[in-house]
Amino acid sequence: MKFNQKSQIKYQKGIVAIEFIFVLPIVILVILLSFDLSRYFQQQGQLDRLSYSLATMISHRQQYYLDMNTQKIKQLDQQQVTELARIARNQLNDENIAINVHSLVRNVEPALQSSFSDGSAQCQWQSSSTINQNLPTITSANLFKEPTIFVVELCQPLIGFSLFSQFSGAGDFTKLYTRSLTVQR
Repeated sequence: MKFNQKSQIKYQKGIVAIEFIFVLPIVILVILLSFDLSRYFQQQGQLDRLSYSLATMISHRQQYYLDMNTQKIKQLDQQQVTELARIARNQLNDENIAINVHSLVRNVEPALQSSFSDGSAQCQWQSSSTINQNLPTITSANLFKEPTIFVVELCQPLIGFSLFSQFSGAGDFTKLYTRSLTVQR
């Protein structure tokens, strides 16, 4: 009887070892996936907040880009967008950040649209006309001059970011993208 119990205990220990061998890779994959997803969402949140901050800076342009000779706000230009890109890169400590800024004035004929970019993250930016079409339509009752609408798009490539994608060969963790919209104040 005692011999039978000892062999049964050894048999159960063997089964536990085999189960452990099969379960361990699954547990490791779940841990890697949860780690990557938390890093991904944290990085996306930082990019969202930065995009909103840059859009706010542009919307308060009179404090930053006032022409002292004419006392008028300077038009958005490439130099200003380059400065914003430098701020974004310094904040996230990543030289690969790309920025695209749209400036839209809607109820003038033809609608004034300009777009400036800095960086080459190979992102699919939206065109100014597409953004303009997605905004609410203006009725003839609104005869006042609408303020300028600014759209700030940021893109950050995620090279070597994901442990899970490196092991699995998945390519979905390649870049982060965000967009913020604000009006001139």
